[in-house]
Amino acid sequence: RNDRNNSAKLAAQLMQQGYRVAIATQSIQTGSVTWPRGTWVVRVSRNEATLATQLDSLARLSGVEVRGVNTAFPDEAQYGTGSGVVVDLKMPRIAVVAEGSSHTSYGAVWWSLEQRYGIRFTPISNTALNGDLSAYSAIIIPSGSVPGTGANLKRWVEGGGALVTFGGATQWATREDVDLTSVRRIECEEKKLEPARAALAPIDSTRTAASPNACAEQLADLPGAHFDVVLDLTNWVTLGMERQRMPVLVGGSNVYSLSTDGGNVAVFPTSGTLRRGGFVFPENSERLLRGSTFIAQEKVGRGNVVMFTNDPMFRGWWRALDRMVLNAVLLGGSF
Repeated sequence: RNDRNNSAKLAAQLMQQGYRVAIATQSIQTGSVTWPRGTWVVRVSRNEATLATQLDSLARLSGVEVRGVNTAFPDEAQYGTGSGVVVDLKMPRIAVVAEGSSHTSYGAVWWSLEQRYGIRFTPISNTALNGDLSAYSAIIIPSGSVPGTGANLKRWVEGGGALVTFGGATQWATREDVDLTSVRRIECEEKKLEPARAALAPIDSTRTAASPNACAEQLADLPGAHFDVVLDLTNWVTLGMERQRMPVLVGGSNVYSLSTDGGNVAVFPTSGTLRRGGFVFPENSERLLRGSTFIAQEKVGRGNVVMFTNDPMFRGWWRALDRMVLNAVLLGGSF
């Protein structure tokens, strides 16, 4: 089950050693046992005879329980392990932009992937995004600068690559001239309108200022606070997540419109509890965040772009979003 971060660690390490791994996008059943969406599936018939020994060794190191089953067929449910909802995954070949990224943002990614999860990656410079990217199936751009409009990077995504952006890199990805997503950073142009007209201004996702809240001023710079988001539990980025609502860490002054062409993986709720703790600006922070996107996913050609509007692996100690980051990297080239 993908109900803990180390389950993805085990799956990644198996794939790095050449074993074939799949994941269930819907609930499946083996015999009378039901498994939730996000369950990792390793078929004995599709792997080498060394699988059992390696799986046992890696599972012990990861602290993950592995369950063996002797049938691929469900007793009663619609789907078993041989059904189309179980998706075979491609071996991840990951690059992370180091040069040109925030040192702290890159450091958190390095620590999390290599030290915590034992996932190999290649560090590259941001200028390498203009070169040959065919060696990689997934690229993470931590918060930082990206030169140009990324035309070469977009062609790579369209060919089947998985692009994952954090923080400042997400701000770059949402620019109109980059044209990677329908998500836009909210610039609050509505402040030029009278308050009554601003409240009635239509949402236009093609504009830079596509505020869901007809905002009158920019989001004040948050030093860091905890807010609730609501997850889309039908999106593949949330496979393994079971609770629809969770707290996240938010900082900075950026707010983003909802995706109109893809999935809004995590959205700040429009009603109910929003702030859980931390400093906010009254009559500003919560009002502007409500209804905006926190994580978005869009299909671009045969590939995917997954955008985290914050730094999801903040300093290597904020781990609540690790599973969705790992899903984006490990699954993005197969969905």
